[in-house]
Amino acid sequence: MPPANDNFADAKVITSLSFSKTVDASGATTESGEPQSCNSSNNTIWYSFTPSQAMWVRVDMWGGPSETNLAVYRAYGPGIGDLSYVGCNSWSPSVEFQAEAGATYYFQAGTVSWYSPGTLQINVNQLPSPENDNFASAQMIGSLPSARARISPMRPRSRTSPSRPVPIPGRSTGRSGMPTALIQTAH
Repeated sequence: MPPANDNFADAKVITSLSFSKTVDASGATTESGEPQSCNSSNNTIWYSFTPSQAMWVRVDMWGGPSETNLAVYRAYGPGIGDLSYVGCNSWSPSVEFQAEAGATYYFQAGTVSWYSPGTLQINVNQLPSPENDNFASAQMIGSLPSARARISPMRPRSRTSPSRPVPIPGRSTGRSGMPTALIQTAH
């Protein structure tokens, strides 16, 4: 028998964080039109979360089997076709993202397609913001050049900019699910 949150329309609503749930997904299915953002999953379950304030969120499946898929989507309407990709990961997955207040996010959890479904563990937690996360708490840099690198959002490379994308743990997730930012270095 499928779990109660087998289909998108029946996603279990997460009302507060920290949230942790173990589910027997052995009867879970994949519905028509269901997105497959990471590896293919034949057996998925759904959760939703709408934060009342902006926050950093980590969703992971630690505590269950390692042959899992986790995808995060933002809803821009009521249907499964109204989802916008936020991030995903496979094989003991974890996704971190910045959630906007009042926006609804959906978490699709499942097993990698060639593995039999079983017990799945999902954990959703709010991450602490860094000390200098707003202008009033900015950290002063004494003089330039500084030992600290200038970090800015990802932008395309230009021929004159010696920039390279690098992973930044715990921050804005790129398409690959790997947190990324752009560090510009002076020559």
